[in-house]
Amino acid sequence: MYPAAPPVTAARSIPRRPRVWSVTLAGQNTDGRLRYYTVPVTANTTFTTFTGTGTPGRVAGPACPPLPPRPTP
Repeated sequence: MYPAAPPVTAARSIPRRPRVWSVTLAGQNTDGRLRYYTVPVTANTTFTTFTGTGTPGRVAGPACPPLPPRPTP
């Protein structure tokens, strides 16, 4: 029996060409940390089947916006 796969969520997709996307996936490691990967994906002509066409590449996660300066007392 294999252990349960960690949760994975499609976080973003960017169209590259007709029927071709770059999909960013967020996956949670067993230690609880999130990792982000991009995968090239293609669809068949009827958009009923989607296939990863390359090796996933690890990418940086989303950046946090800068905090506003603290008011001076």
